[in-house]
Amino acid sequence: MLTRNRIIAAATQAVIELGVAGANITDIAARAGISGPAVYKHFAGRADLLIQAAKHSLDDVAGIAVRGTVAPIATARLWMSPRFERTRRLLRELHVAAERNDVLRDLLAQWHTEQAARWQASQGVAIEQVKAFYLLLLGLSQIDSLASLDTNPALLQDLIDRMVAALFDNPSHRS
Repeated sequence: MLTRNRIIAAATQAVIELGVAGANITDIAARAGISGPAVYKHFAGRADLLIQAAKHSLDDVAGIAVRGTVAPIATARLWMSPRFERTRRLLRELHVAAERNDVLRDLLAQWHTEQAARWQASQGVAIEQVKAFYLLLLGLSQIDSLASLDTNPALLQDLIDRMVAALFDNPSHRS
C-alpha cells in the first residue's frame, strides 16, 4: 500500500507539473523511487493510475463531500477553496486529456456514472441536475486561471451559491 500511495503521489505531482501528456510512466516511477515496470504491479496502465490519482486526491482533500453525501453548496465551496487547488488542476488536466485519449475518456465516463448515481441517490435529484452541477464544478476548475480578474470573493461565492441552489431548487439542498 505504501508503494501504491507513493506512485499515486508521484503521478499527481507529475500531472500538475507537466500535464497528462508529459506525465509518463518512467518519470512517475522515478519520482516514486521504483522502476517503470513496477508501476504495472499496482495499476492496469497509465490511464488507470491517473484516474486512481484523481480519486485519491478527491478523497484526501474532500472526503465525503465529492461523493454526494454533503450539500451541493458545501461541495462547490470546497471546490473553490485554496486547499482544493491541486485537485482542481489534476481534474482539469485529466478532463482535457480525455478528449484525446479513449482509455482515459472511458475510465472517466465510468467514474462519472458511478458518482452521479451516488449524487442522485443521496440528493434525490434527476441526472440532468447532477450533470449541470458537474459542468459547474468543471468550470470552477478554471478559477485559478482567472485570478487576474479582481473580484470580491464574498460576492463571487454568493453568486456560485445561488447558481447551485437554482440547480437543485429544493430548500433542503441549500447549506
